[in-house]
Amino acid sequence: MVRERLLRLLSDGSPPPGRAAPEALVACAPDDFHENGALTVAVRLVALGWRVTWLGAATPLGDLDKACRTRRPHAVLVSATTDASFAACREGLLAFARRWAGAFELRVGGGGTPEQDDELADAGVQLSRHWSPPKTPAA
Repeated sequence: MVRERLLRLLSDGSPPPGRAAPEALVACAPDDFHENGALTVAVRLVALGWRVTWLGAATPLGDLDKACRTRRPHAVLVSATTDASFAACREGLLAFARRWAGAFELRVGGGGTPEQDDELADAGVQLSRHWSPPKTPAA
């Protein structure tokens, strides 16, 4: 019930087609099926005027790559709610970040996200266990 309500809020609050808005892709890490936190972030982004493409739970990094090629987002947010889900995708996220370096703001968040990871930070990944919106791109 909570999931369906969040999806409805995401859909109902999205900017209308044709209206300029920054775009974000929001996904859960490949082994992470806990959607509510990431969906809440997506709804908050919509409330701030962002267009959000929701990729869902357990999103394979190959699908995230494909969505980035298709959508050309301003920001990509990935949720990792457990230490295990983060650890399982860390190397893939590092490769993803290096491949897309500078193309968009990349944030990884959630309860499984470490406070610091120098290698990911050097690749441009912003890590945070707490919500903060991406920077709104200049018009």
